[in-house]
Amino acid sequence: MRRPSRRFIFRLALALGRSVQDLSENMTSAELSEWMAFDLVEPIGGRRGDVHAGIVASTVANALSGKNRRFKVEDFIVFPPKSRNAQYKDKTLATKDVEDDIRSFFKR
Repeated sequence: MRRPSRRFIFRLALALGRSVQDLSENMTSAELSEWMAFDLVEPIGGRRGDVHAGIVASTVANALSGKNRRFKVEDFIVFPPKSRNAQYKDKTLATKDVEDDIRSFFKR
């Protein structure tokens, strides 16, 4: 899955304990858009836990390593998070992709 919005729908379904089909049948496009906006502010799913674990690990590593090396949160995350908007570098293309994904999601 290369489209971030499609991956988002699957992550949301997992977080809500529902199937993708159930979401497509019972969620409006307006609500899905709100969930996508919410995810930019408060990440949904495992990414948030990964960041929290990275914060703890980097804090402990920095406390124990002395001043020779400074660790960053990203040093302890297998798949470091991108900036909030990195997945939408080309806003025109991203907006079209999101719109297309949302339309196709609700055509079922």
